[in-house]
This record gives sequence, C-alpha cells and structure tokens, in this order.
Amino acid sequence: MNLKDTLGEELKNALKSGDKVRSQVLRFLLAQLYNREIEKRGAGQEPALADDEILQVFQKEAKRRREAIELFRKGGRQDIVDKEEQELAMIDVYLPKA
Repeated sequence: MNLKDTLGEELKNALKSGDKVRSQVLRFLLAQLYNREIEKRGAGQEPALADDEILQVFQKEAKRRREAIELFRKGGRQDIVDKEEQELAMIDVYLPKA
C-alpha cells in the first residue's frame, strides 16, 4: 500500500470518527496530490506519483505552514497560528524524521 492509499484510508477513518480538522487536512493533501498528477499528465509524463513525489508535496505544504505561522505570529493572530500549527503537526506525521 503506497502513501496515497494510506491517506485515503486515514481520511475514511477521520470521517467515520467525526474528526473534522483531520479530515479537512487529509482532503487538502489528497487534492494537492491530485493536482500534482494533473501537472504530470499535462507534461506528458506518467501521472502516478511515487512515494518520494508525494513526500515532496508534503514538504512543500509543511513549508507553507511554517511560513504562515511565522507571519501570523508577527501579525499577532494567535488564533490562526494555533490552527496552522495543528495542521503542520498532522502533515509532519507523514514526513520522515530529520
């Protein structure tokens, strides 16, 4: 089972358990993976993503969250910082440990 299939299964579990935040994050990640497949198809490549390509998408999204956290901290928006940190923690689960 590849990483994309694992995400799909975890999304099903999150929906069944009623975890709205987790299901939103998982849906967003799956949508980003789908967009990446469309980009590859448009470039004439095989659209299936390997696990390393999936991890690149996750790293990109984690970086976006880290940058957003920094900017919202500077702006004094702790409510949004908390939300972004929660999403980042969910994404970090799928990234390899540094």
